[in-house]
Amino acid sequence: MNNSLKNFTVTLYSFHLRHTLTDAPDQVDKDANLLWENLIKLSEFLPFSELKELRTKLICYDEAGNYIPQNENGQQTESLATSGIIEFKPIKNDQFSLVGNVQPFRFNDTYAIDLTLFCEPFSTSIDTTDLTHFELNHLLPNSIQGSLGQTLWLYGKAEATDDECKEIAKLWANKLLTNEYKLVFRDQGKLFKSHIFQYELINLTEPQNPSKNCQILISINNHQADKIELEEKINDWIIEFLCCRHKILYIYQKAEQANQTARKQYVQIEKKIEEFSQAIAKPETRLETFKEMLNSIPIDSLNYSRSLRDLKTYSTSLSTNIINYKTCLKNILTPEDQVKFWQEFGDRTCKQLYQTQIEINLNYLSPGQDLLEQLINTIRSLVEIEQAEIDQENAKTLSKNEKEEAKRDKSLERTISTLGVGLGVGGIASSITSAYIEKPRTLSYLEKPVDPWILASLLSLLSIVIGAIAGFIIWQITKLISEEKNREETNREETNRENSPCNRD
Repeated sequence: MNNSLKNFTVTLYSFHLRHTLTDAPDQVDKDANLLWENLIKLSEFLPFSELKELRTKLICYDEAGNYIPQNENGQQTESLATSGIIEFKPIKNDQFSLVGNVQPFRFNDTYAIDLTLFCEPFSTSIDTTDLTHFELNHLLPNSIQGSLGQTLWLYGKAEATDDECKEIAKLWANKLLTNEYKLVFRDQGKLFKSHIFQYELINLTEPQNPSKNCQILISINNHQADKIELEEKINDWIIEFLCCRHKILYIYQKAEQANQTARKQYVQIEKKIEEFSQAIAKPETRLETFKEMLNSIPIDSLNYSRSLRDLKTYSTSLSTNIINYKTCLKNILTPEDQVKFWQEFGDRTCKQLYQTQIEINLNYLSPGQDLLEQLINTIRSLVEIEQAEIDQENAKTLSKNEKEEAKRDKSLERTISTLGVGLGVGGIASSITSAYIEKPRTLSYLEKPVDPWILASLLSLLSIVIGAIAGFIIWQITKLISEEKNREETNREETNRENSPCNRD
């Protein structure tokens, strides 16, 4: 079996995210120009001067070679080249001349490249050993690093049967295999009377990351189909078609990441609800626990809302790209074409798998947002009630202390008044009797005169007794007055409570 190919062509389609919804209108992603910079580095292996000088040929760079994405504003076409297709000058080797071109595009938020390599003359037969001239190992994702993924499309004419075409495609696909990937055959079909085979290089480290994997399409023309017709038809739609496909894979991956993040946050919501239930049973500490929860739950709610917003955004973006994918596919295929894996990707994989799964995730996760809002409102209500009860108790305690303090003040005042009256009366009595003790007194019923000091002591005692009696009388009088005032205040408070709106029917 002859495995050589004529009219051999390699086309790299790579796609890179320019900006996201979170970027301001005049801003781009921090690595937006990575695709162009890696193309320039490719000139170290494919020494086309046009690749090396690519900055001078793109409108998004200034004359000094600085990346200025604002220069793209007002661009009438999707092409970013200053002069259409950038053609490469031939690089000669012993067998043929390596020729090619590159077309840079911007599709809304996405940068895209169409890098095509071929040999002259077209009739040259290329064997797998000649692939070294095309440096295909440097056209893989680890070198190009398109954030949305890439496709390598190989085309050639072969003198082979239909069964032999599949073996030839397998042989050429295996030549792209490196230690970082595993090669998986996906499907096959017919496009423009040529056989088309779909393979995928899957990154061994990150097999679920579409930007690390590479779709391989190999078209083998064994019926002398007109390649010009193929080129004219595909060039109009194929790059946008592949862009939609890679964006769909990228969007679904991001949606799965957002779903995993939201699920972890949902688990935290359940833990918060359990924490709330446990706090309810601990009256002595629940108020502080509730306050701590009110400090953290709003942040959790905001992060959860962002995750749900991202899921909804990805769902909308996925729907848009599915529509665009089908529109492009409709303009690519003819009634004679049989590329079921493209049609099934749009009808079954995208709609029945990706889109349905995102909707299921949203339906599962959305109630968590309501739970958070209800939890916040419940905690706030309980904190307000709890705080009001504490404030009421504190007010009662303060009022009670104030009343007790007032009573102590009144008691002290009454005591001072009593002592003052007693001392005053005793002093008056003492001053009245002091005039009679300046010299000894003779009493008719005593044999001897009474000593003045004895008489003074007796009179002093009498003054104390008189003062005490007067103080006791004053004490009783002030006590009666105080009790009367307390009864009046009590009656007034009871009347106020009865008239309070809270006690009315």
